[in-house]
Amino acid sequence: MAAGLSEAHLEAAIADWRRMGRDAFLAHYQAPSARKYVVVDGEDEMDAMALILGARAIAGLDLEGPWRGDRENVADPLRRLGFGVEDLGRPAEGPLGPDPANYVGLAERLGGTDVAVRRMGRREQRFLRGALGIATGDPNAVATCGMCARTFPQGFLVAAHIKPRHMCSDAERLDLPHVGWALCVAGCDALFEQGYLGVNDEGQIIGLRPPAPVPAALQDLMEPLLGSRAPGWSSNRAVYFEAHRRRHHG
Repeated sequence: MAAGLSEAHLEAAIADWRRMGRDAFLAHYQAPSARKYVVVDGEDEMDAMALILGARAIAGLDLEGPWRGDRENVADPLRRLGFGVEDLGRPAEGPLGPDPANYVGLAERLGGTDVAVRRMGRREQRFLRGALGIATGDPNAVATCGMCARTFPQGFLVAAHIKPRHMCSDAERLDLPHVGWALCVAGCDALFEQGYLGVNDEGQIIGLRPPAPVPAALQDLMEPLLGSRAPGWSSNRAVYFEAHRRRHHG
């Protein structure tokens, strides 16, 4: 269905969508309403199959079907062209699909730094989850916490920024495979986010606060982790862990 289409054809269809509005666009291109996939671009959600039909018309391609609105014909080709696509039936799936490799080099994939930041928009957390491999949308899928190394259903893991998002440059925000890591909601996310624990340059979990003021309940959570190696550490994340340590420990 998307054969012969370029990013420019889709951008032209998106421009028409924004100019006409959804209902007029669907009527003009005789396109069906979205039943499964929508293209996400900043704050906008646009019916994916309708955009492809509009882009085909703009490109002068045949509009006769029948067309199938499945992943192979709609979601995958749009994602390859650099567009984020959400599955309405599986909202927990990442906009570029479940493969973390799709989130590497987002600036290049999505059209430059400024465009990539705009396209992620308010769905940045979903992009981050995809980059960390915890956005398959499968309720039975499991993954490992980057700090405690325990295995949890993906819904029990948070895509946490190592360096706070508001302190990141645009380039760092787009470095999704490294600026974030997956932490469990069974203690690790809060202990890291609130600066009780950090990770040193060797990947070892360290305390960032003097022991005396730490409540006993938190000490019980921290004790098994201190001195152990964080499986989520990597050399590419080291600079972000350093920023976290500076923020909470000076």
